[in-house]
Amino acid sequence: VIWMNLEKHRMKRMPTLKKKRYAHAATTFNIERTVYVAVAGGFHGSSITSSVEILPVCDDGDLITNGDWTEIAPMNLPRYEFGLGVYGTMLAAFGGRPANSSEHVEIYNPRIKAWQFTGEQMKIKGRRYFDTVVL
Repeated sequence: VIWMNLEKHRMKRMPTLKKKRYAHAATTFNIERTVYVAVAGGFHGSSITSSVEILPVCDDGDLITNGDWTEIAPMNLPRYEFGLGVYGTMLAAFGGRPANSSEHVEIYNPRIKAWQFTGEQMKIKGRRYFDTVVL
């Protein structure tokens, strides 16, 4: 994992994920005043996974250089090639594959340390193989 600060033109190698994975999703999000990178879902070996790892990277504006990846509660649905972003103030997963129920939006609630369905679904059915950008 490489952390890039485009504003300061710096790169830093961060700790390696606990699970090797591919076709996963990643984003940044906040819990209180700490910024985390989250990596979720994808394939671990030949199995679709719902596991989620987070890494603290910034606390109160200061870069955290000694953090390590921590597993949080797994998503309710194993997904790959899906969107991971922020819904309101919470980490959210939506879309992707497999198609059977991945259109349901689920959010990670740090207060109860669990993923919950929002009751929302993707507005355009059948959207797969995409990514998200967090601004």
